Amino acid sequence: MAAKSIHESFAISQAKTCSKCGRTLFLYGFHRDKRSKDGHKSVCRECSSKYNKEVAIPRHKVHPHIPLLKKEIAKIKTDHGCTICGYNKIAQALDFHHVKGKKSGAISTLIGNGVKHLIRPEICKCVVLCKNCHTEVHTGMHDILSLREHTVKLGDIGDASRFNRRTKALKLIKSA
Repeated sequence: MAAKSIHESFAISQAKTCSKCGRTLFLYGFHRDKRSKDGHKSVCRECSSKYNKEVAIPRHKVHPHIPLLKKEIAKIKTDHGCTICGYNKIAQALDFHHVKGKKSGAISTLIGNGVKHLIRPEICKCVVLCKNCHTEVHTGMHDILSLREHTVKLGDIGDASRFNRRTKALKLIKSA
């Protein structure tokens, strides 16, 4: 039996067999995983992708409220517009900037976690800013104290039942 060349032994050390499909692929065919010995997952990228599409439940099916809340919040952003410059064309270019009270969480995190009863009060502690003005506020170009009087008002958001039907949420809103 002939000895393996350095190139062949390097190629073997850089290869791995998928535990799902049984194919032997180079390591770049596997997602990284710090917890495994070789630093890569045991399932190849293709099998992992196939699993995620077919078996894993899509997020919007597990949490059907997410797309509705995102639309509602996008409407709030565009209706209100940037507090500083007035921009209101694209909701993705507008951010909520927290200016009042204690922050209970980022609005996007509250939506993703399904904490609907906290979203409305959290929005009422914020002003809407475009990306440029938001950056300028964080660099100190605008006075944050002057923004406090321009927080999103309850009337801008609409009926509380669209966010949550629990009485606990209504108590939080009245106290805000």
